[in-house]
Parts: sequence; C-alpha cells; structure tokens
Amino acid sequence: MDYAKRAQRLEPERAFSVLKKISEMVASGHDIIGFHIGEPDFTTPENIKTAACSSIHANRTHYSPPSGVPAFQSAIADYISRTRGISVSPEQVVVAAGTKLAIFCAIMSCVESGADVLGPVPSYPAYPSIVSMIGANFIPVPFIDTDQGFRLDLDRLASLVTPNTSMIILNFPHNPTGTLLPREDLARIAEIAIEHDLWVLSDEIYSRLVYDGDFVSISSLPDMAERTILVDGFSKAYAMTGWRLGFAVVNTELAALFDTFMANAHSCTATFTQYAGIEALTGPQHEVEKMRLKFLKRRDLVVTELNRVPGFRCHMPLGAFYAFPNVTEACRMAGLADADQLQDALLDDAGVAVLSMSAFHSPNGPKDDQYIRISYAAGEREILEGTRRIRDFMTSRIGRSGRHI
Repeated sequence: MDYAKRAQRLEPERAFSVLKKISEMVASGHDIIGFHIGEPDFTTPENIKTAACSSIHANRTHYSPPSGVPAFQSAIADYISRTRGISVSPEQVVVAAGTKLAIFCAIMSCVESGADVLGPVPSYPAYPSIVSMIGANFIPVPFIDTDQGFRLDLDRLASLVTPNTSMIILNFPHNPTGTLLPREDLARIAEIAIEHDLWVLSDEIYSRLVYDGDFVSISSLPDMAERTILVDGFSKAYAMTGWRLGFAVVNTELAALFDTFMANAHSCTATFTQYAGIEALTGPQHEVEKMRLKFLKRRDLVVTELNRVPGFRCHMPLGAFYAFPNVTEACRMAGLADADQLQDALLDDAGVAVLSMSAFHSPNGPKDDQYIRISYAAGEREILEGTRRIRDFMTSRIGRSGRHI
C-alpha cells in the first residue's frame, strides 16, 4: 500500500529524536545534562492544578463548543485586549489543544497548495514542516548576526515577496535565538503585509518571557488586527506543556472557519483544562513573574559561562529561554565539520544534550556560520555543570588536535 505524499513531507522534530536517545543513554547509566528541550522545568502553579481538579470533580468532562468554553473565550479576549492594547471579542477567540494545533489550523485555513510562506530562519521546525505538508513553499528569511545581536533581514524579506506569497510567519520572542523585534521592524513588516495583502501568523507563545525591552504584538499596529492570526498558549509562561492548551485570536470570519476546522480535527479541547486556563489568566500571577525572574538569572549565567568556552560567541537573548551561540570557531578548533557533529560529540563525549542549527531549518554547509541552541530551562547547578563539561570538552579536543585557541 502507498502512503500519501503529504504525510511524507512532514519532518520529525529533532528535539524529540534527541530526547529518545537521551532516555536510552540514561537507562544505560549515563549522566546527561539536558539543554535540548524547550520545556520549563518548573511545576504548574498550584491554583491552576486545583482549578483543573475541581473542574473534574464538578463533572466538567464533557464536550465543549469546538471554539472553546464561552467563559474561557471571554477570559482570553479580556487578557489579549489588556496585554496587546487591541479590542478583542470572545467571538474572535478559538481554543486549541496546544498552540501547535492553532498554527496548523492557521496554515491550513489561509494558505493554498503551491503558495509561498515567508518565515524566519532559524525557525521553529513546525512552521516549515506544516507548510510543506500542505504542498506550499516555505521561503526562509534569514537573520543577520550583528555586534548588537540578531536582526531579521527586512530588506531580504521585502525582496522575497511575490504575487505568490500569501503569509508571513513571525515568532517573537524568537525560538531559537531569543531575539525580540523592535517596534520599527514590526512597523516595516506591517507595511509589507498591508501593501501585498498578506496574512501574518504571529506566534506569541513567549510573550510573557521578556527580559529586556518591551513586547509589542504586530496585531496592535494600525490596520493589522484583521490580517493578523495571533496564536498563544499556556505551555511556556505557566509551565503547562503537557496540558496542551492554546488559542488563536482572529477576525470573526476566519474564526468561523477555525471553528469548523476544530470540530473536524478534534471536536474540542479537553473541557476541564479550559477551566484551568480561566484560573491561569484571572488568578494570581506572582508565580509567572517568579519563573520569569529565575529565567532572567539563568540567562545571565548561561551567556556568561558560554562566552568562557573556547570558540563560542553568544549574544544576550532578550526573551524566551534559549541561547544561540555561534560555534563556527569551536567546530574548527575541535576538528569538527559542523554544528551537527558538535551536537553529537557533546552528547556522546561530554554528556551534554544540545540542538544543532539544522534542527531549526538552518542551512549548515561548509560556508555557513555554525550555531547550536542551548535551552536554559534548567537549574543553575545544571547550567554550571553543563557549561563546565562543554568547556572541558573543548579544552580536551583542542589539546588532542594540536590546534591553537
């Protein structure tokens, strides 16, 4: 029997492949420091867990409308109106079993097969995978690595727009670089989107995890609310990755299409988790701020320690919980061809799990600068031990190869 070509165009996420290998290594007795997974190491706040349990005991375990429990839609509408400075009605909110499903729904609903979708590279791997699966073309928009940090190449973005372009994907704070776009860059992207009548998919899952500067949603800029598909969720800020709870905010016409998509895809998001989501948004927020401040402290620590590793050069990320050091020189000094080989060597020889740039749809040919992603969703002790192992690994490889620092 044959399999559908569209299914074969889906790409596995490298993080889960690495996680499988780590599980096997740990089961064999290896001690692994994990910098590979984008998951907070904190527990879900107690008030949210209590709300979920109370909902189960209250028998809120049946179907909800496909777009969500009305009270949850209202809570999300209030939250987005307040935090983004735009007016959102409950009818514009569509609840999903995780932000990834909302992204899937957005691309399926707004992009035709054969169309072009522009997105930042390096990229969260689900974007190009889903675009490819529906038979569309993911067109990479590169970042520029400057002395001040990473900047999206807006001139390149503008030059890539053609009559075949239908969507621009944004993800800021950015996975994997931690970049935050300034308002002036968002304004230029908005001008491009309006001029060419494009959808903008704005993945704002890390909006609560900003350390320097202010988060601005492109949906808040003039004439952008109608064409912006804002997606967000609870995984990162509330440490609820396994709950699978996200949402999209769109214009009312598109919301009706999303509702039909959700009804056909999964009927509804688990009802009791939606009531937990109401508590997350309307209850005390001090645990979220405590997590953010801990991430901030870890960010400063991991960047300081990575910049002590021979051949590593790391910018200070502005948000999310990832560092994206340039390891071009480290690969040369260690006698490794690229970041893929560095990823494998760090795991096998140093017991440190990281992800190579190729996990994020980045080209890593011989002429490309090389990068790895470090997730600092790990305790300070693990960060110090993991970066020490990386430093010792590099020192050992340099000594063996006879290369000079």
